[in-house]
Amino acid sequence: MKLLVLGIRMDRGGTERALISFLEALDPSQFQVDLLLAQQDGPLMKEIPPHITLLPPMKNGILFTLSRRNAVSVFRKLNFQGKATFFSRHPSLLSDLLRRKPGAGERLFITLMKESCRLFSEEYPGKTYDAALAFSGDRTMFYLCDRVCCPKKIAWLHFDYRYPTRNDEIYAAYFRRCQAVLSVSEACTALLTERFPSLSDRFHTFYNRLPQENIRTMAEAGASFPDPLYSGFRILSVMRICHQKGCDLIPHVLKRLKDAGISARWYLAGDGEQKDVKALRRKADVLGVADRLVLLGGVGNPYPLMKACDLFVLPSRYEGMPITVEEAKLLGVPILCTDYLSAREQLFGGSLGGICRFSVSSLASAIATLLLHPELRNRYRKHLARLAPRQQDVNEELLRLLAHC
Repeated sequence: MKLLVLGIRMDRGGTERALISFLEALDPSQFQVDLLLAQQDGPLMKEIPPHITLLPPMKNGILFTLSRRNAVSVFRKLNFQGKATFFSRHPSLLSDLLRRKPGAGERLFITLMKESCRLFSEEYPGKTYDAALAFSGDRTMFYLCDRVCCPKKIAWLHFDYRYPTRNDEIYAAYFRRCQAVLSVSEACTALLTERFPSLSDRFHTFYNRLPQENIRTMAEAGASFPDPLYSGFRILSVMRICHQKGCDLIPHVLKRLKDAGISARWYLAGDGEQKDVKALRRKADVLGVADRLVLLGGVGNPYPLMKACDLFVLPSRYEGMPITVEEAKLLGVPILCTDYLSAREQLFGGSLGGICRFSVSSLASAIATLLLHPELRNRYRKHLARLAPRQQDVNEELLRLLAHC
């Protein structure tokens, strides 16, 4: 079966690591796979499996990096006719953007995509497929539906549909043009079914694959914490430094732990925009906890850190089904998560780890309880050690899905 997979770029995020794992699992005797990335950059580029054919990047792939912060610079770099009169031709779009109307960002992306991106068959002549999979969320789904011609179109959503606010009318139109829309958790699938009941037959749960043996092997190799002589508690988060992940709460939580007399350092492995990183450092300095927050930057192998930490914490505002939590579960690490959409599904209602509300007080209280009561952490470790890892045959599941599309 000839399969086209659509992605954006190869950062160290959970979606990108999931993409690598998915591609590795595809049997070349069953699938002939082409990978199209909007931009061919990022630290995981070198991990694309050799049996995957990497297509040249899209001519205007920079469009897929469009955000409120960089909209002007991205617009200027796009190459298409009529750029100078774009907003005069779409006055209602400009009005909606200025009023920050829900769905205006999606409308801007879709309109720019239709005007700046050529049809797939024009940019990649002679390429035909039995099916195409938009792996990296809604933007690749928009491109798949509007630019690619193939009999079976599948979108794979890795997020909680509620955040940020989306325009249901726009998404319903695109969901109808897909033969299947995959979600990474039962909770995410249930949410879509509730939001779009007339399209319920299109929604399916398709869990991200976890390369279990590879993670266990990597946990035994590579560098651990940079301060081996430190004797206090080590809290670890592996995530991007951004608003969604709740990084802005960390200095306040550390201040409460410090005031409670708890010696703890919070290590954060992950990249982020310089503006967000500087704001995080500045807040920690103002609150007097700069020595307790250790920003490690992007870490190629975070698993030795996971294995050695006292507590793994994910303080997110919202999530789909974060792969870092699945990795921490595999390594038997005590976990604390905020109560995002799939947290209870991931942690079996709290039997595999702690779940708390998204607030400074709830995080600080839950962390203090877990750090000061080792028997609680040990109980989680024992439950995780008895947990049977989810086994899945990606090829079989994908073939079954395509047969029913």
